Amino acid sequence: MIGYVILILTFIIIQIWSWKQTQHWRNECAHFAQCWRDECKHFEQIYEELQRKKSKLIDLQQQLQNSPTSKNNMTSLTISQWQVIIHDLAISKGWYIGPRGIPELLCLLHSEVSEALEVYRNKTNDNLPPAFAEELADIFIRLADMAGYLEINLEEAIIAKNEYNKTRPFRHGNKQC
Repeated sequence: MIGYVILILTFIIIQIWSWKQTQHWRNECAHFAQCWRDECKHFEQIYEELQRKKSKLIDLQQQLQNSPTSKNNMTSLTISQWQVIIHDLAISKGWYIGPRGIPELLCLLHSEVSEALEVYRNKTNDNLPPAFAEELADIFIRLADMAGYLEINLEEAIIAKNEYNKTRPFRHGNKQC
């Protein structure tokens, strides 16, 4: 009799343990499914953003092609237009598959400044080497790309800062390098 009671209790304990494991497995599966849905939603948002950026780039390219002043000449673009072109090119080349942090973007900008300094330090005469201008262009490209990513209108910021600088005294702070 006691043997049957132990057998029945063992069976009940195994069934309860099995049920708990099934519940745990179901919870894990539900959690995994929710994570998968969230990740899919995230990639859908990235894809939609890329499609919007691509559409803006195509529109801008069509405007440039139809503009009589800049048919084959990009020198008449505004800073804001360059910002859009540069950032959209970075997106199309895969540099914004996921979010990027401001520290990373600032380090990339700093690396271009360091490269310009290195070119300057390695010059062989009093003239600036052509590579120096290229490094300055890289600095602007990194800056315009970062501003585009952060949705900062660089042209407006430059105008506002320049207007403020006009109000500052001669050599404000008298700092020296």
